[in-house]
Amino acid sequence: MKLRNLCSYEEGTPGFERQVVDEILELVSAEGYIQPLPDGELRVHIHVAAALPTGQMIGGHCEDATFLTGAFMYLQVIEEI
Repeated sequence: MKLRNLCSYEEGTPGFERQVVDEILELVSAEGYIQPLPDGELRVHIHVAAALPTGQMIGGHCEDATFLTGAFMYLQVIEEI
């Protein structure tokens, strides 16, 4: 899983730290949105909390991940009014 987290904010500029976790994790929580863009692409913005085999928790903005056994997710469609 690739995570990106805000780690500093200096003079109005955010600084991000990237972390790659190459272990089997248990997905504990995921929250965010999937937004269709005018060019037909999708913007995916998901924050996750996951547990390492040791029980230690990690989390942040998920940039990339692969689910080995699957994940149940509830999606709600909110249409433009």
